[in-house]
Amino acid sequence: CQKESMFYCPDSLVDLQDVVKSHADVRASGMLHSWTPFACPENDPGVDSATVSTFKFNQILSLNTANKTVLTQGGVSTRELMNWLAKRGYILPSVPFWIDQTVAGAVATNTHGSAMKQGTTSMSAMVRSMDLVLADGSLKHLAQGDEELRAARVSVGKLGVIYQLELEVEKDYCITGTKEHWTEKLFTRWLEGLKSPKATSQIANPAKDQLAIQMFWFPNKGIITGNHRTVTGPAAGCPVTINSTFNGAPTGEMGKVDFPLIGKMRQTFPESYEMIELWMVEATMFC
Repeated sequence: CQKESMFYCPDSLVDLQDVVKSHADVRASGMLHSWTPFACPENDPGVDSATVSTFKFNQILSLNTANKTVLTQGGVSTRELMNWLAKRGYILPSVPFWIDQTVAGAVATNTHGSAMKQGTTSMSAMVRSMDLVLADGSLKHLAQGDEELRAARVSVGKLGVIYQLELEVEKDYCITGTKEHWTEKLFTRWLEGLKSPKATSQIANPAKDQLAIQMFWFPNKGIITGNHRTVTGPAAGCPVTINSTFNGAPTGEMGKVDFPLIGKMRQTFPESYEMIELWMVEATMFC
């Protein structure tokens, strides 16, 4: 940010409303993950501006198992929400790779995972209702079916500060991962097949049953690798299963899904990795 402004850390709804209505330009801040200028106040020196942190709005309020929704404050991180839900046998329909954003920030910026099922591709698509603090300090409740909710889902902070969210959840389940290897020729044929209404194979119709799809093209080797995951049953007692294929034929060996370095750290040293991430977050906090 190129301009000095007031920075607030409200710990109640009333305090948040007071801050918002007391300044002409207010920007919300979460985990400071975004490198875009959306969290920065306007550079106009004549504008009374402020940045407000959602760091203290970190309570997960309730789980509605009948409606399959969770009610949470906007300052809760995706990681915290995932852990809280897992203890109760539930999950989010899709999650991003980086899970230390605030839920409000992930929704407002349309943060996405790699699920292919319509309605679960991004955090904003899971929103059932939302409470916003508007510019005049009033609290606006937006419910499913409201046209304004469609705009507020990906509002990048332009409509107000997200105070509270109701998100869709699902019962936890087991998945099977498959690591694919294709030659460029076969992969090109597969891409062409996606356009065909007759595409019925598991890979050629990803929107039908794929939870996550990742693909990496290595032109120097003439090989494309990809990972996809499908639901195999309820969560209790499920084994970790990863199959491996080449050009669609099983290789007869267990494949190991390749993750970037951060993913490997998270898997190998989960406690140390979480401590490092929390230290990184706390080092950038002002509250």
